[in-house]
Amino acid sequence: MKTITIPPSFFARNRHRLSHNLKNRSLAILHSHDEMNRSTDQYFPFRQHSDLFYLTGINQEKTTLILAPDHPEENLREVLFIRRSNTKLETWEGHKYTPGES
Repeated sequence: MKTITIPPSFFARNRHRLSHNLKNRSLAILHSHDEMNRSTDQYFPFRQHSDLFYLTGINQEKTTLILAPDHPEENLREVLFIRRSNTKLETWEGHKYTPGES
C-alpha cells in the first residue's frame, strides 16, 4: 500500500475555510467513527470519518474536533481531543497519537 504524505497546511486551510463559513457565535463539533466490533476481542479495520480526516489528517478512533471561530481566547478556537496513548495497549492496538504529534 502506498502512503501519501499530506502537508499540515492543507488541513489548516480546510479548517479555516469551514470556520469562515460558520455563522456568528456558532461552533462545529466533529467526531470520529467508532470502532466496529467483529467479535468479543476483535474489531473490523478502522476507517476515519471523512469530514474529520479532511479537517485534521488524524486517523484515530475516539477523536473529536471542536471549531469555535468566535471564541474570545484564540487558543480555544480549534480544539482537538484525542485518545490518551497507553504503552501497554500499544502492543495490541498499535500506536496512538500523543498531544505533541497531533
